[in-house]
Amino acid sequence: MHAGGQGFESPRLHQPNAASVSAADTGQSLAIEEGGLAGAVDAFLLSRRVANCSARTLDIYRTNLDRFQRSAGGIDALSVQRYLNGLKERGLKPSSVHQHFRSLRAFFRWWAEVGLSSVDPTRGLDVRVPKTLPRVPDDGEVAALLRHCPDTFEGLRNRVLVSLLADSALRVSEATRLRIEDVHFATRTLSVRGGKGGADGTAFFGTETAHAVRRWLARRINAHPRTT
Repeated sequence: MHAGGQGFESPRLHQPNAASVSAADTGQSLAIEEGGLAGAVDAFLLSRRVANCSARTLDIYRTNLDRFQRSAGGIDALSVQRYLNGLKERGLKPSSVHQHFRSLRAFFRWWAEVGLSSVDPTRGLDVRVPKTLPRVPDDGEVAALLRHCPDTFEGLRNRVLVSLLADSALRVSEATRLRIEDVHFATRTLSVRGGKGGADGTAFFGTETAHAVRRWLARRINAHPRTT
């Protein structure tokens, strides 16, 4: 994309020491020269800001791409694979290595789309994260948490949250979004709004959780369902 006849790439991309596109197109390993790749990273981050990426996402991109610039010896497919394997050998968790891979994939896809190269060195590369089940606290750990919830306003609130999370398997974000009208004591169910993938759903709770919720609502004298 161009505006006013000028490209949006950083001026450093056009310095004499920028990496040669023709060498990348032939798959040769390119030395990472500060002006070329650093300028491309700056332009990529600008494009992500324009696309309204969050500050957190931008920080991740910047950190991971800076590390790649310092550590990798080229920008061809083999260099990318060696770099990712080096992260693994240094003891990074698989999820962290995968995060680096996602940053590189996003950058190099953009790199190819804006015409810096016709080659995306991450194309065809797949980095998988081993699937593991989340750790669920056992009954003793839940009981210990409940013992640390005193009979105060905050304590009753915390007891309700702990009970709901343990009993219904809600996510923290789902539990904190619950409204009074979402709690159905007759069926001991919860109406979950905007759950995973934005979908609504239903969760269940038991007798002890129902008792905790009733005590909490009784303490909140002015609590009432929303009308809008």
